Amino acid sequence: MIVDDNAKIRSVIRDTVAEEGDEVFEYENGLQAVAAYGSVRPDWVMMDLLMNEMDGLSATKRIRESFPDAQILIVTNYDGIPFRTEAYSYGVKAYVLKEDIAMLPSLMKGVPDIHHENKTTKTASYSENHQCNESPSNISMLKFF
Repeated sequence: MIVDDNAKIRSVIRDTVAEEGDEVFEYENGLQAVAAYGSVRPDWVMMDLLMNEMDGLSATKRIRESFPDAQILIVTNYDGIPFRTEAYSYGVKAYVLKEDIAMLPSLMKGVPDIHHENKTTKTASYSENHQCNESPSNISMLKFF
């Protein structure tokens, strides 16, 4: 399930994560996603934060209240600590900036459960052209809070 108010971003995410034969459900706001989740029961939800009707944090909270096993990844342009903190308090698996959409497939294959593992926060520094100063083995930990 891809939830984003921008059709072009939904298309980029779909092209990045979907494999042949996958059924992908797309919604333009959190309200639509909450209404559909129970009937479509997706393996993963890629959720934007700021959308009309219902924002991604409210939608995440409502989905996780009804479906505690829902696997939700936040995919957004907003990198504030309060957004991350609230998202993780609702049980999201990862918080990914849209500039890092290419990371989604690897995250979906091996996202550590941050709520049951004791982990050290891993950060990386980026230059203007977004070249990572961390080794490739550490890239999967980028953007985890």
